[in-house]
Amino acid sequence: MHDTTQRDKGHFAPEINRIHRVNETCQILGIGRSTYYVLRNEGLIAPPIKIGRRARGHTSEYLQSLINRMGA
Repeated sequence: MHDTTQRDKGHFAPEINRIHRVNETCQILGIGRSTYYVLRNEGLIAPPIKIGRRARGHTSEYLQSLINRMGA
């Protein structure tokens, strides 16, 4: 499958408000899972939205706003 996101030079080209699970969110933000959970527990990353019984994720729009706030 072809990856359509651009991750070079700190830029992220979001698809039309796609939902990204935790592993993909960490890749996009350039952080590890443990850092993700630390930031989430400190309130610096919002809790993910529920997309299924056990599945959760963040929208492309939210991740782009988070990247902009982080100054990446």
